[in-house]
Amino acid sequence: MTRASGYEHYAAQPGVRSTYLKEVLKSPRHLRYMLDNPGAGSTASRTWLQSVHAATLEPIVFAEAFAVYPGKTRRGKQYDAWIDTHPGVQALTVKEDLAARSIAGAVRSDAIAGPMVTDPEAMPEHGVYWTDEATGLRCKALIDLWRPLAVAVSDLKSVGSTALHAVQSQAIKLGWDVQMAHYRAGVLAVYGVDPVCSLICVETSAPHDVAVFPMTAAMLDLGERKRRQALETIAECKRTGLWPGRHPEPVDLDPPAWALPSDELGGDEDGLDLSIEETIP
Repeated sequence: MTRASGYEHYAAQPGVRSTYLKEVLKSPRHLRYMLDNPGAGSTASRTWLQSVHAATLEPIVFAEAFAVYPGKTRRGKQYDAWIDTHPGVQALTVKEDLAARSIAGAVRSDAIAGPMVTDPEAMPEHGVYWTDEATGLRCKALIDLWRPLAVAVSDLKSVGSTALHAVQSQAIKLGWDVQMAHYRAGVLAVYGVDPVCSLICVETSAPHDVAVFPMTAAMLDLGERKRRQALETIAECKRTGLWPGRHPEPVDLDPPAWALPSDELGGDEDGLDLSIEETIP
């Protein structure tokens, strides 16, 4: 069980990360594709999200790792020539740079989130490494923000809305419950303490509303159940060498419940309204 900071160190270490867990919950075949094509998810939008994280959590890194490309689009001969003269940095358009700085400013000046991300004891992009006892799988996590004195883990999320129902939906849909359960497991394994786990959410559109959502025991327990299922699935796939898709066998296709007719709609005894009289002029 070890810990260290820095993405380069983290990426070089073997281990199951939370993105693997979320992918295998789709199907083992999805994870196998991700493992075989590690660069498949590299996109301009991901670069911008990385810039938002850096500007918010590590302003010095942001200044060193990102630079503004004056053109409108990141392609073409002019862009290629600019890249040749700016080695080792990631390009942002003027609009992207402004948005990243605005979002970072909103988070860092927020009454609740601000003290969390500017805490002098905070460790951004903090890696932890451990072995899952039940499966023997090597695991790792790169925590957005680890605050050892507060015993707190936080993850920065760019969202369309900070409305509670929207964040709840995103948390389940995107597997944030699994991700935070994995971070929690890593801190427990490495440091022997049970951290407070929270999401720092900021809207991508102005005025960049900010909200902090501590994860409840119920949300973390749900994430841990999914995480355990995912780890066991990965262990089994490694053992057998088989990485099946979602449905390795034929599945009967029934209509979804919402498509079925309902008596409440005023239909006949089967729930179907077969009257056409009112539609005849």
